[in-house]
Amino acid sequence: MGSSPSTRSGVLGVSSDGAKLYVPSFSPDGYEAIAELDSTTFQILRSVSPVYGSNMVFDTFTLASSANSIYVLEYTPSSLSSFTQARIDRVDLGTFTVVASRTVNFQPWDAAVTPDGQRVYLTGSPGGVQVLNSQDLSVADVILTGPMRSIAISTK
Repeated sequence: MGSSPSTRSGVLGVSSDGAKLYVPSFSPDGYEAIAELDSTTFQILRSVSPVYGSNMVFDTFTLASSANSIYVLEYTPSSLSSFTQARIDRVDLGTFTVVASRTVNFQPWDAAVTPDGQRVYLTGSPGGVQVLNSQDLSVADVILTGPMRSIAISTK
């Protein structure tokens, strides 16, 4: 594969059974792929490149409760305080390919998936929450909240 896994704070996904880890695959060009690792041996099993390529920064991962998808938030930084491109990608864990992508008009910070796996709640700067359909990432609703760094959804 030519690159070795490297993580930043908050950039690590773990499968529901704990058997697999999801991390950015680091190269001198940036976080260019998402790697799936065996959690026992730490061997890279497979990887997938994001839509924009190696100039993107992966800010976080969110695993769907059904364990069928991973949602990757990414942006291209243009300076320390701004960004030029941002998007959310849905990676199907069966095929380990990007099956849906959506450009967002803000820097994405966090995402949470409803327990039924139907909706993804996406937070970011400058504020608010976008409610997305989990399959095609279409916008179902927008909730104005002001700046919101993190989000969590109760399973009850």
